[in-house]
Amino acid sequence: MQLHKGRPSDWEKRLPKEQRVYDLLDSLGVDYLQVDHEPAMTMEVCSGINAVLDAVMCKNLFLCNRQETDFYLLMMPGDKKFKTKDLSAQIGSSRLSFASPEYMERFLDVTPGSVSVMGLMNDHTTASAC
Repeated sequence: MQLHKGRPSDWEKRLPKEQRVYDLLDSLGVDYLQVDHEPAMTMEVCSGINAVLDAVMCKNLFLCNRQETDFYLLMMPGDKKFKTKDLSAQIGSSRLSFASPEYMERFLDVTPGSVSVMGLMNDHTTASAC
């Protein structure tokens, strides 16, 4: 893994959803570093990526209620244990679970292992944020 400043040199070969992220960051004048990596399904994999980025590890979880009517993007410190019961009580939503890959694709245009706050740029629903 190598650290790169700004969009990668082969960005035109990237998926359209990835190109949209670079376009948005550039249009906003945001300086950024990026590193290419495989999907990060575990915190162990994330720790290697974060070491290259010299960044604080963060968990990004896409959750839904049991009825699959309410969806949440949770960002939390990587070293903090996620307790469904505690979060459910805090937000008043019972029986939280991980949202399916289909909902990740539908709402955020991301796949498992690539959930991040940048996916919110693809959410075109009329739902309000909590």
